[in-house]
Amino acid sequence: MGSTYNVFIYINDTLQESIETSEAAYLLNNLQEGVVNNVKVIVDDGNLVFEPAEISFTTLSGDIYEGDLEFYDQESLDQFGVNNFTSVIGTLNFGLSCACEFPINDFNALNSIIDITGNVYFKLLTGLIYPAPLSGLENVKTIDGDLEIIGFNLGNVFNNLEVINGNVFFNRIIQYDNDPPVLEKLQTINGKLRFYESAVESNINGFYSLNNISNLEIHETRFQNLDFLSSLSLVESEISIWWNFSLTDYCGLEPLIMTGAYGNFNASDNNAYNPSERNMIEGNCSL
Repeated sequence: MGSTYNVFIYINDTLQESIETSEAAYLLNNLQEGVVNNVKVIVDDGNLVFEPAEISFTTLSGDIYEGDLEFYDQESLDQFGVNNFTSVIGTLNFGLSCACEFPINDFNALNSIIDITGNVYFKLLTGLIYPAPLSGLENVKTIDGDLEIIGFNLGNVFNNLEVINGNVFFNRIIQYDNDPPVLEKLQTINGKLRFYESAVESNINGFYSLNNISNLEIHETRFQNLDFLSSLSLVESEISIWWNFSLTDYCGLEPLIMTGAYGNFNASDNNAYNPSERNMIEGNCSL
């Protein structure tokens, strides 16, 4: 049995609990749904009052689904949507294939979901070639995990998403010139942003609000320019651009390079244009 302390727990500046305990953990009960809770904990051992510990969090509201989910056809997705879950704690895996009777053609049945704690995968399966842009999941603001898109045209899916606390991977990118912008309200990626391979030759339309990411990788795409990255203000670590045989214009990254708000810049390997960091700083951002 350890030392006993007097612990005072305040929520939004109101004293909620005053207890004597030797435990290092305490469970808060009966919190109101869907509100911000500013918690302050003061510990007194009888001789010394310790520096208060403070934390803020928002309690979830509505119905929560806990567990991993896989959807391969529209019928199973729609059936799940009837439950109107607002939060999912687990991985969402969407396999898109026309081999089934009713392939997935929209995600609007999942519009009740506002929060995903886990990874989200969109994977193109054998049988579906270059799908049209879809819509849905429009109320999700945060993904606490990775987002991976493989051979899938994201379109208007997640069109209100603001924060991804993991990595974002676009593999075998599909987007046509007249398609809607992707992830146009996304502001922060607390992990890596990677583009790898392109299924069609086009430039990305989207990412208009993206400010902060951890790493940037662009490998083996068919991009001609990087204009879609012009809103970036911080890349915490490395910018790595390799083997993009059509890429001649890096001017979308010029504002970022001029501020120096990045770790390292490397575009030296087998791109149509391979500017050095000095080239970029001197304004030579394109051929």
